[in-house]
Amino acid sequence: MASLRTALSSSPRPLAIDEDDIDSIVALITSVRRAAGNQVDIGPTCLTPALADWLGISRQGISKGVRERRILGVQIGRTWHYPMWQLGANQIAPAATQVFKSLLPPDPSPAQRASLAAWAWRQSEDDSPLRGASPATWIREGGETASVLDYARHTWHCR
Repeated sequence: MASLRTALSSSPRPLAIDEDDIDSIVALITSVRRAAGNQVDIGPTCLTPALADWLGISRQGISKGVRERRILGVQIGRTWHYPMWQLGANQIAPAATQVFKSLLPPDPSPAQRASLAAWAWRQSEDDSPLRGASPATWIREGGETASVLDYARHTWHCR
């Protein structure tokens, strides 16, 4: 991680990144998980401390966001994992929150959260409204939320 810190500190960049930003970036990257098993199915994730730092809110704020379906969290064992595709610039992508609230029931089960995360990570068909992109990629790249919801009507069922 020292080389990452050095690269971030020394590279020319269009926007100023201060030491606190570098610390947040390093912490977030360090927490990315691509372990075998369940996590691969939902894409790269970060853990609660890194997400709280990235968003600038408390762990309790993260928990509240998950309960309110503003943040997608998947519990694996006793550890919460948050798919990184939902992250924007120090916030959860607004389209992601809209998708979560539209597709998840008011009190989703752990299996329903995991199912949504796995569904969003899978690539769509070329002839779908997402034109071959995964819902996660579509959301991350700023595609229209309506297209994701249209695709979901045909391919995702709350389990």
